Amino acid sequence: DSPAHWTDICLLNEQGERIEKFRTGDTVILQLTYDADPDRAEEALIGLALYRADKALCYGTNTQRERLKPVRLQAHGVIRCTFAPMNLIAGTYWFDVGLRRMDMFAYDYAAQAVRFTVYNTIDETGVTRLEHTWEIPDA
Repeated sequence: DSPAHWTDICLLNEQGERIEKFRTGDTVILQLTYDADPDRAEEALIGLALYRADKALCYGTNTQRERLKPVRLQAHGVIRCTFAPMNLIAGTYWFDVGLRRMDMFAYDYAAQAVRFTVYNTIDETGVTRLEHTWEIPDA
């Protein structure tokens, strides 16, 4: 019986509406809802891994790597991670999300917790859209 676990994981747009698809460059909020027994799970770190449909790891981080303070768990809580902008190129992706003790023991780990589709009118390749400008002299 884990002292902390995810109860809901979803993506939101800037208006707070649940989404499953969005356009390259949109702001996307990963919302993580949990329940915990604060007497048994006082502090935690939150980790995420972003995968493309072909299982390529696109990005991974956690609150400890980013040198944030440990998350003080409440009986019920909501944690949000905002990506502004989310510059993934068109395709299908998912997030794995971990709720861990500070020594990395997993209270809960949700594999493929939320799947989503990114669309764009520009036909690019790779993983992410890099902001850029072109300077092309007239011939």
